[in-house]
Amino acid sequence: MFNFFGNRELAIIFWLSVFLIFSLSRKKVRKSSVQLVKTFFHHKIIASILLMTIYVELLVIGLLELGFWEQALLKDTVLWPIIVGFPLLLKLDKISGEENYLKTIFFDGIKGIVLIEFIANFYNFSLFAELIIIPVMSIIVISQVYTKDNPKYKPVDKLFKNLVTGFGIIVFINTCIQIYNGFHEFANIFTLKTLLLPIILTIAFIPFLYLYSLWSLYEILLLRTGHRLDKFWDRLYLHWKFFSTFFLNHSKLRKFRRGMEFEQIHNQADIKKVFNEFDK
Repeated sequence: MFNFFGNRELAIIFWLSVFLIFSLSRKKVRKSSVQLVKTFFHHKIIASILLMTIYVELLVIGLLELGFWEQALLKDTVLWPIIVGFPLLLKLDKISGEENYLKTIFFDGIKGIVLIEFIANFYNFSLFAELIIIPVMSIIVISQVYTKDNPKYKPVDKLFKNLVTGFGIIVFINTCIQIYNGFHEFANIFTLKTLLLPIILTIAFIPFLYLYSLWSLYEILLLRTGHRLDKFWDRLYLHWKFFSTFFLNHSKLRKFRRGMEFEQIHNQADIKKVFNEFDK
């Protein structure tokens, strides 16, 4: 089991365990945790995770059939949904409103995984060093998230950015030295697969995110426009108008959402009026 984890993973597991034990020892945190667990197990969140898991499994099966995936890539495969897939799913509502949201999805997915993080993880520091580095860098990164949007803490935010950049440069230089000293170990097919896997999974995940975002938009708009429709055939007509007008056109659907004032829709005549005004 411990051969499966490097020093960095062991250090992360250790500090997460310490944080979890400390948090659960406090009564207020325990009460909040119950609500958090209930929120996490909401049927929509569970459905989203299941769909994502099935999709990733299908991708892995496809890569296995192509002769790319192998059992040694299991850790990288398990980490990808945690580090990239699920966070992108959580941020989807926010970034799907942007004009170049597909570009944002791609760069958010690639960021911190493809090159420096991959190479840094390839060569771990000693366990003692990792036990010091992990909490220090975690505090700096979390503090940076808190201070970056507050003008009052601009000097502090600049300091944190410099610290993160400096640490990244040190890790990168250290890694380059180790790669140079052990180039034959680094330059092999498995290492190339490890480098390419997160890129392939991220690119292949974009269609899933696109369809998921599209489905969410349809769900919101159908709920807002159709909640006053009592007749089954009127609701069916509304669904047909949406799908026949927009189908897989995400940008057109977002335009409809922005431009619509959500007038009261009671029947098919109201539905026709709304869509005719949009088509003008």
